[in-house]
Amino acid sequence: MDRVKWQALGVKGQAAFLAEAERLDAEAYSFLLEDARGRWLLARLAAENYLWATTFTNNAESYFKEGKRTAVLVLFEKIRSAGARLGQLLLLAETERQDRVERLYRDVMLKQEDG
Repeated sequence: MDRVKWQALGVKGQAAFLAEAERLDAEAYSFLLEDARGRWLLARLAAENYLWATTFTNNAESYFKEGKRTAVLVLFEKIRSAGARLGQLLLLAETERQDRVERLYRDVMLKQEDG
């Protein structure tokens, strides 16, 4: 929304807009986390953007990696603040991702041995 429209809402309208946006966000986070496919997506996003790893590389690449990590941290904090149950599902997502990665690894190794 542009600045003119935002200002036209006034203080009460802005508060109502933000409250509704937060409700819609929480609904979307719940939708993603209730399904194993959504949890997989969020857990992959976290892993690929250094949430569980160091970003320090002793050069300028650290800034790039830390920027990616910060974006995921902001998203995950919003999910956690939307409800304790969602925070628990977020932790479940990472556990499921680790298990699935191990299964994928074993499957690929078996196919290579057979092939």
